[in-house]
Amino acid sequence: MSARPLSDNDRVILTTLDGAQRPLSAYDILEKARSSSIRAPTQIYRSLEKLEGQGLVHRIEALSAFIACSDRHETDHKPGFVICRGCRTVREFEAAQIHDLAREAAGPQFSVDAVSLEIFGQCESCRG
Repeated sequence: MSARPLSDNDRVILTTLDGAQRPLSAYDILEKARSSSIRAPTQIYRSLEKLEGQGLVHRIEALSAFIACSDRHETDHKPGFVICRGCRTVREFEAAQIHDLAREAAGPQFSVDAVSLEIFGQCESCRG
């Protein structure tokens, strides 16, 4: 997908996610962006869909939340996520082998569109 120019709303949402210490839901983003021109969840979801399509943000499925991508320059980025159950921090990592494994597991009769790897546990701070 070719990159479309970012709108003001896109930039506000991306800046909000960049500054977040944990994944944010659309409603978290709306609350933090109240001082901007963003007033409705539909504006958030529209921008998130665009930003996700451009590889600038990732959806953490299990948390129904979003994070800014840690590697915005990688063209074929295939991230996985390590998520702390205690503090909900997320660390992104490259998971190219997981996509190969998914295609192998699915077999030739199944077309794999996307793979999401989310690993849960406790970070060092929460374990201590």
